[in-house]
Amino acid sequence: MKLISWQERYPERRKDAEDIFEIMEKYEFAGNFDRLYSEESKMLEDEGFETKKAAIRLLGRDMAKISSQSSWLQISEILAEETNETSKMRLALDIAQETRQIGQEPQEILRLVAKLRQGFEEVFIRSHRGKKPVG
Repeated sequence: MKLISWQERYPERRKDAEDIFEIMEKYEFAGNFDRLYSEESKMLEDEGFETKKAAIRLLGRDMAKISSQSSWLQISEILAEETNETSKMRLALDIAQETRQIGQEPQEILRLVAKLRQGFEEVFIRSHRGKKPVG
């Protein structure tokens, strides 16, 4: 919901960008560290055992699992827009500005947002694997 709120009221809701980043930063220690090594060990291995990146992917997956269809579409569009090649990096820039991440460039923040998107989209891909397209 923070992501949707940030996008709908940009640029007035920069505090939402800060909150999003705080959740991303702390997700591995919010009861998810053990999940990474047990239930998500393959993903952790794929991320070179960088628990922070794996936890952000896990957050994306968890977000997708609890999203309604309309929210899923909206979040998917936001994450795609914020991480595509022509992105204006609004979210990454807002995060950098609001959190005053010393030594953390917007490009690095953008890479973390891309991990969130990757995890979010993995749930959709898994749930539609083997299904025939409609139409």
